[in-house]
Amino acid sequence: MENKWIEQVYIREIGQDSLYGRQHVHDDGCEILWVVQGNGNILLGDTLYRLESSRLYFIPPLMLHYTHPSVPENYIRSKLVFSRHSVRNILTACGSLHLLENLEQTSWSAECREPEKIARIEHFFEEASQIMRNPLHTADARSAGLILQM
Repeated sequence: MENKWIEQVYIREIGQDSLYGRQHVHDDGCEILWVVQGNGNILLGDTLYRLESSRLYFIPPLMLHYTHPSVPENYIRSKLVFSRHSVRNILTACGSLHLLENLEQTSWSAECREPEKIARIEHFFEEASQIMRNPLHTADARSAGLILQM
């Protein structure tokens, strides 16, 4: 059975996407959203929060969510959706399955304005994009390491 760690990667996507303003869930996917520019609202579960630039958001699988930027044409973000199933496999192998509880139940956000943190986040998305472009990016150590870094 093939396990794709990384299901979707978007780097510095501008404007609206196909899910603009639509509530949705990822059945097996965890989503990491990095807002480069823009603001508005983000729904996480049943709570509406402020969507802010220089903020990283984590959305666990099966959590209802959507983003609604105030000015869509000024909204720039990077997004990664990765497989919870694959993360479960590697954490089980490492004897660290307890770490998955946080990934499956809790959404969070973090402000990241320091240049070194921004550089690490940008590098994270670039690395994910390179892995995604590799046709053999199944459950390998490079993908696992990248996801677990975050």
